[in-house]
Amino acid sequence: MEYLLIFLTGLLLILLIFQNSFEIPNLLKPLGRMHPLVLHLPIGVFFICCLALIFRKEFPDELFSRVFGILTILNAFFGVLTALLGLFLSIEPGYDADALYWHKWWGAAFAIEATLLYFFHNRFSNSRLILSAGLTFVILLITGHLGAEITHGENFLFESWAKEEEESFDANKPVYTAAVLPILESKCFACHNDQKQKGRLNMSSIELMLKGGKNGPLWVAGDAINSHLTERIKLPMEEKKHMPPKGKPQLSTDEIAILVNWIQEGADTSKTTLELPEKSELRAAVEKKYFSEKEKSYDFTAADESVIAEVSSPFLKIEPLALNSPALRASFFVRQKFENDKLQQLGQLAEQIVSLNLNKMPVTDEDLANLSKFKNLESLYLNQTDITGEGLKNLQGLENLNHLSLAGCKLETSSIDILKELSFLTDLYVWDTGIPAEKWHSEFQGVNIHTGYEADPNEIIKLNTPLVENKNKVLKNGEKVVLKHTLPNVKIVYTTDYTEPDTLSGNVYQEPIVFKDHGHIKARAVKDGWLASDLVSFSFFSSVYKALSSKLLTQTNKQYPGKGAQTVIDQKAGDIDNFKDGSWLGFKENNAEILIEPGSEAKGLTFSYLIDAGSYIMPPVSVELWGGNAPESLQKIARKTPDQLSGYVTKKAEGISFEFEKDYKYLKIIAKPIRKLPNWHRGRGDKGWVFTDEIYLW
Repeated sequence: MEYLLIFLTGLLLILLIFQNSFEIPNLLKPLGRMHPLVLHLPIGVFFICCLALIFRKEFPDELFSRVFGILTILNAFFGVLTALLGLFLSIEPGYDADALYWHKWWGAAFAIEATLLYFFHNRFSNSRLILSAGLTFVILLITGHLGAEITHGENFLFESWAKEEEESFDANKPVYTAAVLPILESKCFACHNDQKQKGRLNMSSIELMLKGGKNGPLWVAGDAINSHLTERIKLPMEEKKHMPPKGKPQLSTDEIAILVNWIQEGADTSKTTLELPEKSELRAAVEKKYFSEKEKSYDFTAADESVIAEVSSPFLKIEPLALNSPALRASFFVRQKFENDKLQQLGQLAEQIVSLNLNKMPVTDEDLANLSKFKNLESLYLNQTDITGEGLKNLQGLENLNHLSLAGCKLETSSIDILKELSFLTDLYVWDTGIPAEKWHSEFQGVNIHTGYEADPNEIIKLNTPLVENKNKVLKNGEKVVLKHTLPNVKIVYTTDYTEPDTLSGNVYQEPIVFKDHGHIKARAVKDGWLASDLVSFSFFSSVYKALSSKLLTQTNKQYPGKGAQTVIDQKAGDIDNFKDGSWLGFKENNAEILIEPGSEAKGLTFSYLIDAGSYIMPPVSVELWGGNAPESLQKIARKTPDQLSGYVTKKAEGISFEFEKDYKYLKIIAKPIRKLPNWHRGRGDKGWVFTDEIYLW
């Protein structure tokens, strides 16, 4: 092994000195990817060497010499091997040349020092041995520090010593600085910095982010769906291009919402949170992450579980306010089942109840006397109860009560004087109480008065979108699509050809819509004096018959097995926003080949598939229908080629239909996934997916 060690050490030095004069063979390049794995071996063995030195007196000299010799030659061998693999890895693009240069030479220094430690450890006195080990440790520390800077960013090893206390969110700072940049720093900068640029992308400044990497700009302002950043973070975890990579800290739902909406709303680097419109989705995402109520700690003891069980009922739900919190939330349901003695019983949990919901219960002013003992109550909901206001005097001792909701209660004017005595209130909800809104606002100072929506006679209001009465996207036995709107005299315009309807084009909805096999509706509501509603889309599939059986002739991808073959004949449409819900079968490596036994007089079939280009889920290249009286003797009936995408589109469920005249005992569908994604796609050249949720018979 000594000769091998000498050879590898010499090879390492030659490669380092002449690294610019030759190329690493392609066969050896993948070995470089093992560098992050192997580098832990010399570190571990070296620290065992150090432990052996510390406890040297516990071993006989001869035993120590043998053990220490084995440890040091392993340390040297792994050190040289790690340095060689690191050299192979360094030829890959995306690393800062200066940082890489010093890391390579310090890594080689560790390998050489470890080799010298092995060959000369028997000649060193104990003090010189300790000195040599100490030098090796210093070199290891410097090498590790430089490597960590390449992998995780500048000063990674020592940044925790100098890290200042995290600043609280400031709504007066630009959204980019206060909300977007911290997300990118924590989840992206480790692989895209001045020292390391995976994909030739450096994110250490806004200018470099706008420049982008080998795939072009990082985002397209105002177009989140076609932005490289948002596409990568929304890819399935198992996709190799998903970001952050599998095994790294992933983005939370709130963080994704901030990034997506920031890009969609223009990727402005100067606008503050307070400058965003009230209805801005970006503002809502930021406020949800930074201003939502944080979990509060309580110093009272948790309630006895047996008491909670005794008081609870099907019409009284008692649950913890948060995980491992002693605070409880109580909610009453079903007005006809309300019992006054249950409210009295709840007094056994008076110390722990911090939120009490009595909305729509037949609660009277007299019943509020039962609440005087709930000293820790913070939120009380009395909307649409029978109180008139006199019983509110019972709340005067509840000094923790901040939120009180009385919407829909017919209150006496004298209630205002009683409520003004509740100086601890911060929020009061009092619309539809019979008392004018201006009266509430004029009487209360320092309290947030919520009196509901107040119409501006000069304001032009946008209509809400049309609704569909059908509860299921699967239309069974000739069922028709019924559209409706919640306001009177509203006209619904719609199309079924994927164009967008407006007041000048599109059909006016007058009667339920019939689909022979499948269809797609785009609709909006219009009315004189109102702004037209947003566009809304609905997809429907007709199902007259249910197949007797189904069988998968090819395997799905193991990540998306659905519920097996039964998935495509259960007459349940899959959720297009959650293709992992068990309602979809995913095919990537294989064609989707599915055999069904129609068992009916069906004269048509619709194969339903998903389109979500951002997740690499594309229309099938072709769909074939085969039929016959035995599975082994099927003949091709028809072949169709769905329109392929020329760019990113809104995700949707689509279908391709076949008609046939003969009765077939067996039918087989063959849907072929795209083998190479087109050049316009971020994953160009990669395999695409085919996802199907159902085969409908009609």
